[in-house]
Amino acid sequence: TVPVLMAPAMNSHMWENPILQRNLEMLKGYGVCFVGPVEGKLADGRPGMGRMADVEEIVATADALLKE
Repeated sequence: TVPVLMAPAMNSHMWENPILQRNLEMLKGYGVCFVGPVEGKLADGRPGMGRMADVEEIVATADALLKE
């Protein structure tokens, strides 16, 4: 009955996994909202998709969801 927002962050190999992508689509189908991930320097020091979105973007998205 309340909005759910997720801000995933992970290694690029994890993000590209088809099982993960299928599960994300399933969650979206249930109404879960997502912000990110984005491209950038990851925890292992390499660049790639999987970096957590900036805190400002997460907060702005949460604020917008709560105003709906």
